[in-house]
Amino acid sequence: MEVAAETAKAKAKSESASGAVMSLALDLRPPAGTVAREFHFLGSREPGEISDLDIAYQDVESQTTGRVFFIVLVVIACWFSRRRSAVERSVAMIASLIGPLALVTVLPVSWHIVLDGLFLGAVAGSALWTVMAVIGRAGDGWGWLRANLTRDIFRFGGGLWLAVSLLSQSGWAQVKVPLRPQPRSQSASQVRQRKSLPVPPVVRPLEIIPIEPGQDPREANRVLVPRNEFLRLWNLAYPDRQVLAPAPRSGVVADASWNARVLPSANGVAARIALRGNLQMYSFRDGQVVLPIPIGAVAVVGGRLNGKPAPIVTRAKSQSQPLAVVLDRRGAHRLEIDFELPLVRTGPAGRFSVTLSPVPVGRFRFDLPDRNLLVRVNGSSTRHRHLVADGNESIELGVDAGGPLQVSWQPKQAADAADGLVQLESFTSIHVSDPGVRHRGHYRFRVRQGSLPEATFVLPSTVSVQRVVGVDVGGWDVETENGQRRLRVFFRRRVDDETVVRVDLFQDRRVGDRSAELVVESVRVQGFDRDKGQLAVFVDDQFTAKATDNSNLRQVDVASLARPGWCKPSQPRGDGKAVPLARMVFGYITRPFGLTLRLTRRTPQANAVARHAVRIERRKVRLASQIKWQLSQAARGSVTFGLPPKYLPVSVEATSLADWFVHADENGNRQLTVEFDGPRTGALEVALEGVLPRSSDIEEFQLRLPRPLGVGRLASQVMVWLDEAFSAGITDRGGWRSVNPASAASELRQLDPRKARFAFVSGGISSEPVVLRSSGRCRGCRARLFPWSPSPIPWSTIPWRCRGRSHRLPLTNSCSRRPGG
Repeated sequence: MEVAAETAKAKAKSESASGAVMSLALDLRPPAGTVAREFHFLGSREPGEISDLDIAYQDVESQTTGRVFFIVLVVIACWFSRRRSAVERSVAMIASLIGPLALVTVLPVSWHIVLDGLFLGAVAGSALWTVMAVIGRAGDGWGWLRANLTRDIFRFGGGLWLAVSLLSQSGWAQVKVPLRPQPRSQSASQVRQRKSLPVPPVVRPLEIIPIEPGQDPREANRVLVPRNEFLRLWNLAYPDRQVLAPAPRSGVVADASWNARVLPSANGVAARIALRGNLQMYSFRDGQVVLPIPIGAVAVVGGRLNGKPAPIVTRAKSQSQPLAVVLDRRGAHRLEIDFELPLVRTGPAGRFSVTLSPVPVGRFRFDLPDRNLLVRVNGSSTRHRHLVADGNESIELGVDAGGPLQVSWQPKQAADAADGLVQLESFTSIHVSDPGVRHRGHYRFRVRQGSLPEATFVLPSTVSVQRVVGVDVGGWDVETENGQRRLRVFFRRRVDDETVVRVDLFQDRRVGDRSAELVVESVRVQGFDRDKGQLAVFVDDQFTAKATDNSNLRQVDVASLARPGWCKPSQPRGDGKAVPLARMVFGYITRPFGLTLRLTRRTPQANAVARHAVRIERRKVRLASQIKWQLSQAARGSVTFGLPPKYLPVSVEATSLADWFVHADENGNRQLTVEFDGPRTGALEVALEGVLPRSSDIEEFQLRLPRPLGVGRLASQVMVWLDEAFSAGITDRGGWRSVNPASAASELRQLDPRKARFAFVSGGISSEPVVLRSSGRCRGCRARLFPWSPSPIPWSTIPWRCRGRSHRLPLTNSCSRRPGG
């Protein structure tokens, strides 16, 4: 280190002639065992800025020496002051112990050595004074023992000493010796290194500014950044020339269009299917890319890529896509390729099959060989669209999902004869509720002969399809033809045994305050004019229903409703309530059928029992109300109370409470509405607590209470408690009947242990408020002053005691003179 320092000094002296030195490099080699600390500085500091971290070094050995010096100095002072009185020494000791503890947070760090020496010296001095006092007392005690001890005492003491020695030896013998030696205490340097926090990693900046020696960084004309950051900034600055990452795939078939037609037999070659594919491809690489053709094993006739012969290759390892084409450059390409497929033909009927792979966009078209043909694609006659152009018929369907594709055709007359024998059973239900009318139909198809690939339903114009469910249902579609809406249900297989289909419909028909007619039209199953089933009508409790007209229906007893076993059991409603019982049940054996219902909304009815507790205080009136509702006829989602003027709700609790709020009606009257978590009927309970302001200057008080609104019958009861400083009387009962408070409801009597002053009951819905007249309690004495001298009386004392609110004390002055005075 000294050599490096001398070298640096020499270099500095040599450069001092030409100018100042901005930095100085020192080669520091700390000795072995030295605790090392590394500090990292990031950023730049402006001149005059206060430093964030100041480090001061102190010599531990010098601090220890200074601390011992002050301790010895304090102990010497304690030795020379040993003759002082006990009070003076106690005061000095307390000041020496408490003073350093109080000044350690005020004085700078350099004074801590003095404070430590003073504190530790005071502790040592206290110990010195204590030892000196004990030694002084021990001399007098030893002389007394020598004069009063006898031989018996020595014998007893010797025996006691021997017993204690034996017990101590047995106790030491039972001490467990540790099996392993305890580890040695670590050195102080290791402890300090273990407790030190790890140094945070140095954050390396993204930008690097290369400059020449002596060049100002602000004059640099280049900035170096990582490649990923440069590409991100480039793409943001030039959206039209973005540099994108390499595509995860080398190429893709964006569009595939297939066109098939029947080639007749000629020159000894049997009839076959000619399939032409028009593929739109895209390559993401600059070199050659081998892109598979999305078709299975077929015979290739020829192909052209971008108007030139296409390089077609085969891939023996791929079973689903054995053919591929070689693309020689990046960009879009067009491939036109021809195939031949085998055709199975029986007279005017025929079929062929091909396997296609999934593509983003795929279309398949087949030109029919003749007219008036029934075409099925994978067993379905409705999956495709039938096109007619220039007298030629064709079908078209989407094949973007890929998979095996089987196309068959036959004359329609032959198809009608081969449809087979299918039986139909059904169970229909309608449910009238506030949102609308839900129709649910269960249809059971039992195939006795042949197979059933699909089912078609003719829908009324007033309903919309919500859901079609079934084990064999593969999809469904709604189409309009000749003004009729048809629902086509496609099966996953050709049903040759039986299957069940459930169709959920919705009819937007709502019932307001006035009665309304509901026309229920049947859903016809195409090809089935007769089927045996039942129609169940469910109506919510808030409605009344009456059948006014029906066609092809026969009403039966509700108890005879028998849900077929092949129908799934009814599920509970979404609100957790059970499905209501059917109001009407009808039977039918033919379709179509019709039903007309007259629906009327029931008027909600409510009865209530109210219990009120009132406590009249000096500045306010506290009210606690408990209202028990009984809702019937129609469900209600909320209840409303009329509030007195200036009533402040403090607490609102209710059965199934969702929310509550205070509002004003059209006339400006304040109301409190309590909302439930859903429409409810039956018993409900609402508890209110509130406060009314009261002026102590007004003696009359109108007892107004929260009043339930929209009830047909209301029974109310109220109990009134008065503050001890008041007394009150009834001015006007206002339709309430006064009763004995002891006969009131137990719920009210339990609210306040003190005796109630009044109790009232009422059986009316709207009652006038009770008017009470309150007055304070005041007791005093009647005093008369008799002057016995002509001079005026400056003052006098009258004993008077008042409780309660403020009162005016009437003082009368009746002057009378003594006889002869």
